[in-house]
Amino acid sequence: MLTDAEYAALLEVDSNAARSLYVLGLRPNAHAVTGATQPIHYPSLCKIINTKDEKFTQGRQINRLLKQLLKQGLIKLGTDQDIEYSLRDQRLVLPMMIVANEPYTELHTKRFGMHMQWLPDERLFSELAQIVGLLDKNYTQEDVGDFISYWMGRVDKQFSQFQWTQKFVLLRKTKMSQQPQATTQTVGYQTVTQNGKIQVDDKTKAFIERYKDKSAK
Repeated sequence: MLTDAEYAALLEVDSNAARSLYVLGLRPNAHAVTGATQPIHYPSLCKIINTKDEKFTQGRQINRLLKQLLKQGLIKLGTDQDIEYSLRDQRLVLPMMIVANEPYTELHTKRFGMHMQWLPDERLFSELAQIVGLLDKNYTQEDVGDFISYWMGRVDKQFSQFQWTQKFVLLRKTKMSQQPQATTQTVGYQTVTQNGKIQVDDKTKAFIERYKDKSAK
């Protein structure tokens, strides 16, 4: 039997194939305490979700469905797992199946419109940031304020706390990815930036000044 958290999250999954993969392929034999699935066996999963209108024959097709489940927090990868590569014979974790008695259930069941006092759930923010690869988990009150201001203008939108926090995480990831990243390389005492300019550190400046003094004499 699905938990309330699982049910609410599955409603947000994009495709029926992905929902079937979770309910019929991953969930039935997952460990009741740890949430760990059986080792991934692509042929078996393809057979389970195949329909007359849609055929699945390759592992990468299954991974595309797993991405949808990952986006909604229905599955969790280990630190050494990558959804872009084969997960053959590896186990996934279904975190929502083991949180029926935790506050996570309420995070999924109660929907509301954005309001001035809204804040992201801290624990959920941290875990979702890890899932989507957001390395910088810091945010400011200004970041929250901009988010609230944007969504308060859309009064017809109502989401659960999980969904609001998820949207905030994805917005932070988008903004971070748009910030220019200066690439530098240290050569001796010099730091060379990507554009080829040399940044001289304090030790080098002091050395130059001493050399200039001796040359002047």
